[in-house]
Amino acid sequence: MYLIKKFFCSTVKTMNKRGRPLQPEHLVKKEILQVRVLPDVKRDFEKAAKLSGLSLSSWARSKLIEISRRDLESAGQDVNYEP
Repeated sequence: MYLIKKFFCSTVKTMNKRGRPLQPEHLVKKEILQVRVLPDVKRDFEKAAKLSGLSLSSWARSKLIEISRRDLESAGQDVNYEP
C-alpha cells in the first residue's frame, strides 16, 4: 500500500496541468451575442458554416466581423478590433 501511495503521489506532482492553455487577457471572448432567427435561416447558416469548415459560432463571428468592418470603413469610422 505504501508503494502505491508513494508512486501515485509522486506521479500526480510531476504531471502537467491538463486543459486548454490560458489566452492573453486581450484575446479572451467575454461578451455573448444572442440572435433569434427562423429555423430555416438557422439551417442555412449551419450549412454555410459546414461548407466553410467552421462551427456555427465561428462562422457567424467571422461574417459579422467582415460585414461590420466593411460598413465602418466605408463610413470613415474607426474599427476597434483586429480581424
